Amino acid sequence: MIILSAILIGFLLLAVFLINSLYSDLEDINSSNKKSNLSYSNVENNLLNASKKYYRKHKNVYIITTDDLLEENFITTNELIPQNESSPCDGYVEIDEDSSFQAYISCTNYETEGY
Repeated sequence: MIILSAILIGFLLLAVFLINSLYSDLEDINSSNKKSNLSYSNVENNLLNASKKYYRKHKNVYIITTDDLLEENFITTNELIPQNESSPCDGYVEIDEDSSFQAYISCTNYETEGY
């Protein structure tokens, strides 16, 4: 009887784990399907702000790409998706010798002049 109870408890724990995994996967899908309300200007500003934080950490860099920022979690993919777009914009920030930052993005329906 004790063995059967242990087996039953094991199956119940497995069921709880699988249900929990299913719900967290659904939440991830749900959050990735939300439409963005960011303008292209907002995306450029997100890129600038993240690049300034990256620059404080790394110094002596003159070009920072969206890949650099994503890789080190300075920006999220959602911060790079403008409204009316389904995928994130690609981009980079140039830093000149006066430490001025200029962001450039390339999206499906928009590209910063000079990209």
